[in-house]
Amino acid sequence: MAAGDNVLKELEQIPKNAKKYVVRGDANVRDIDSSNKNYAAVYGEIYAYDSGSEIAIGDTGVGNKAQITSFDTNGVSSYMSPDHTNDHIVVQRAGDYLCKVAISAETEGAGGGDEFGFAVYKNNGQTLFENLHAHRLLSGGGGDTGSVGLSGLIRLNAGDTIEVWVWNEDDTTNLVVDDITLTLIKLGTDLPKLAAFTATQAQDMKKQKIMK
Repeated sequence: MAAGDNVLKELEQIPKNAKKYVVRGDANVRDIDSSNKNYAAVYGEIYAYDSGSEIAIGDTGVGNKAQITSFDTNGVSSYMSPDHTNDHIVVQRAGDYLCKVAISAETEGAGGGDEFGFAVYKNNGQTLFENLHAHRLLSGGGGDTGSVGLSGLIRLNAGDTIEVWVWNEDDTTNLVVDDITLTLIKLGTDLPKLAAFTATQAQDMKKQKIMK
């Protein structure tokens, strides 16, 4: 869908005799009308702090990836469903999103170093986002606590689940996750159905200098 198509779609739905209002570009969209759920910032986050959670690695390679199940806290969210119990974020609205992951981890076993792969997938590991993928070599026996960061733009549908997965490229040494954060932020904001604004609401918005 081309940029601006959503705007035209909304305008076409307004009755010809309805008064049309223009929202100021510098308005705080969360203050416009809390009852109008078509217009809001969209974001969500899950994380774990000082977890020390061990992720079992069954075999080597990406074909034996394991979901990181260390999340224990839902962060702030708006029109999104963070679900640390299932270690994923559920998308409510389709669109383009900025996805960011920050991980602090170490190896569980002694011996030589292990190269781990980290990536963001959607829908229970079905689809890999290639722009959200990294490798990190960690020394054995927990002697090296390493940090890994992932950041990229992805296109999502309503109902998608977003998860973080890991695998060991060298052997079956487990990973210990100390800290991890998964964040999703929708680019732009959802447009309102302009006809939903009554004349009274419009007057209130003008008083707040939200509307022209």
